[in-house]
Amino acid sequence: MKNCAQCDFYQSVKVLGAFGVAIAVPVVVGVVGYFGIARVSDLADETAKMRLPSIENLLVVREAHTAVKAAERGLLLPGITGAQRQHELRQIRPPAPPWPRRPWKPTSRR
Repeated sequence: MKNCAQCDFYQSVKVLGAFGVAIAVPVVVGVVGYFGIARVSDLADETAKMRLPSIENLLVVREAHTAVKAAERGLLLPGITGAQRQHELRQIRPPAPPWPRRPWKPTSRR
């Protein structure tokens, strides 16, 4: 027959082991979640800083395309006057930018 003190020792080891496992599982989940959130935060920052400006530029291109399409449709109207035609053409070809355009120069390789 087993000693009662030995039975109590094994039972206390089992209970402490179960509590240890019950504590370890949430700690591991919390650590993995923390690092996952940190990675998602870094990716969101990169998206906001690097990719959103290009998306905004696409919106500008889309608006310009819509304006050109509307002006082209205005030119197709049969009863358009010369002044209206010039106005529609100016919508397609906006005035030149105020800054001088420089030709592209390839960089020299050393």
